[in-house]
Amino acid sequence: MGDHRVQTNRMVRDAQSVAAGMGLTSSGPARCRSGHGSADRRGARLPPATQGPPGIYSWSVALEVRPADRSMWDDVCTVMTTTGDSRGCWCQWFHTTSAEWRRRGRDEHRTALCDQLAADPAPGVLGYLDGQPAAWCALGPRTGYQRVRRSRKPAAAGAGGDLDDETIWAVTCFVVRAPFRRRGLSLPLLTGAVGFAAAHGASVVEGYPVDLDRRDRIGAAELYVGALSTFLAAGFTEVGRSAPARPVVRRTLHP
Repeated sequence: MGDHRVQTNRMVRDAQSVAAGMGLTSSGPARCRSGHGSADRRGARLPPATQGPPGIYSWSVALEVRPADRSMWDDVCTVMTTTGDSRGCWCQWFHTTSAEWRRRGRDEHRTALCDQLAADPAPGVLGYLDGQPAAWCALGPRTGYQRVRRSRKPAAAGAGGDLDDETIWAVTCFVVRAPFRRRGLSLPLLTGAVGFAAAHGASVVEGYPVDLDRRDRIGAAELYVGALSTFLAAGFTEVGRSAPARPVVRRTLHP
């Protein structure tokens, strides 16, 4: 129990450091507020962040971001079975090669995610709004994502080096439950995820979002990687592009 408290307290401190780097400050206990101040499509800055219980980092939209483990499996299932492709993917696209993806079915993807939740560090974080599981963000060391390691896109964007560096993490997926969409949850969810990565020794966090300003039309299914504006608002910097609307972004955490 003592080790768990040390770990969760470190996560809070690192998340505070990330927030400070964004110009956000900590203040008092978390209060339940409306979505006032959440980021718009252009990435407006959030108002001050607030610290909740140990291991939870809350924001003024009242989103609590927690690392997901096996004990939270039912909540993970609640988020994943919302409307959209997550019901079939179970956040396994980046974990598999194309051959593995074609061979596996929905049940195997589901089992794979359940198994991954037993790992340390966790394979993602859950966002809770008013105590309800509302959103998921997948991230982890880039070395664990086979599709990223085999893809030419990061290399085309100038970010393909250091593929064996376990301190480079990747944010690969966002899932927001249908009842909680359009409430500005993506930015606090991403920032909580960055704090989690920092607490587990990440030196760099990388993302592969969509630039909505460079796309006339985009399907909801394509937004699972996140919007560029969200990453920029969270302190990421574009390092290159693999296609006109597909930037690669990075945030450096520790020199």
